[in-house]
Amino acid sequence: MSAIASTFRRFWVEIAWGLFAAANVAVIFLVGRWETIPFHLVWVSLALVYGSRLWSPRTTVIEYWTRCAVITTPNATSLGYPRKVSAATPASS
Repeated sequence: MSAIASTFRRFWVEIAWGLFAAANVAVIFLVGRWETIPFHLVWVSLALVYGSRLWSPRTTVIEYWTRCAVITTPNATSLGYPRKVSAATPASS
């Protein structure tokens, strides 16, 4: 058995969750007005995965950084970064 196949069989739930989380982060960037739905889907799925698996410290660190990215992304998009400048803004005289 190859090392890649062995790793995939052992961590298939975490790999699937990582792909699911990445897809939801992409949706957050692409569809700005609906960012709360994929955000909550990531958190609910994380709770399900966390409740069903016992993670090693390494897996926990990887999950932690993924969670940080998921938390930061909606916050940055809700603050308006990058800021859109409207052409209809009146000039002050």
